[in-house]
Amino acid sequence: MTIATSFEQVTNNSPDGAQMGRSSSEKNAFYGSTPVVQPTSANQATAALTVDTLTESSNDSSPDTTIADCRAPMSNSSGDSAKAIDINALFVIADSNFADLADQQSKIRVDLTSQKVLVDQLRSELVTLGLIKGS
Repeated sequence: MTIATSFEQVTNNSPDGAQMGRSSSEKNAFYGSTPVVQPTSANQATAALTVDTLTESSNDSSPDTTIADCRAPMSNSSGDSAKAIDINALFVIADSNFADLADQQSKIRVDLTSQKVLVDQLRSELVTLGLIKGS
């Protein structure tokens, strides 16, 4: 027994392929879901990244200062040259690098939030089209 339906076959084996929908306002559906027009949302936009490369917070394009850079030559009682650590310089470096890391961590949080919005929107649209199951 043949049941009358109001849908069309997707392809007729054309060598040029097949196209679903002639415009974004034509309704389509998959796997028995309700046909809908092409989903659109501002949340579909490409998520911009805000994270930079990690550099000194001074942003002077020079490599980060290291602990070794805080050592100043110093002589001991036997006349041997040794290196002592300049504690103040060490605190300045630590403060500068921690501030930079905190800034980058904040930017990563923004980027992850932006990516989640995009993924959630795409998931919602795939469920609406019937291409994936909702929960």
